[in-house]
Amino acid sequence: MLFLSQEKADKLVIPLAGICQAARTVHEIAHTGKFDWQQVEPLVESVLKIDAPTVDAIYGGVDKLKIGLLTVCDQLSMQTAKRDLQIGRYVASLVQLEHQLQRNQAMSDTLGARLQQTQRLRSHQPDDIDALIASLAGIYSDTLSTLPLRIQVSGEARHLQAKENQNRIRAMLLCGIRSAVLWRQLGGRRRHFLLARKALFQAARMRLQKLD
Repeated sequence: MLFLSQEKADKLVIPLAGICQAARTVHEIAHTGKFDWQQVEPLVESVLKIDAPTVDAIYGGVDKLKIGLLTVCDQLSMQTAKRDLQIGRYVASLVQLEHQLQRNQAMSDTLGARLQQTQRLRSHQPDDIDALIASLAGIYSDTLSTLPLRIQVSGEARHLQAKENQNRIRAMLLCGIRSAVLWRQLGGRRRHFLLARKALFQAARMRLQKLD
């Protein structure tokens, strides 16, 4: 479907905000070393939360995705100066990588089993954020990073070479894939970035206005 109703766009913009928040976090880690747990936590929880009554609840509420919604607005704005080409590339790559994943049932099964292990780790060590991030990074390295599409992250060498940041980036890419799965399940397609840009932009703005 090329046309998106505003109702449909309003639903799709939530996982899109999740993808954008993950992409923006990857960009910030790579360029500044910044790792804001408040920004990261809803993304991590979305990976570990398999069942939820609504898409919003998967992230703990739309308010937890404010950074992602702002990024959606910037990336879909008609004002090209607001767009960040690297973030846009990460978003597109995450959606494309998820497309490769859905065609690989064995890897999907492995991902599910490994995430269950991480859920148990989270329940036994709820305060050990580093262990949680390292676990998610390991899952990404062993599965998604072996697919034909390799996401190349650009940034400052001193940040990219730090093992802690490498784990954080991989964990955020895994979180971005989780949101890309939700995007596809709700009917989102890559062509919507071009053909439904205005509807998605308006949906993000409306969501942000409700948060103010």
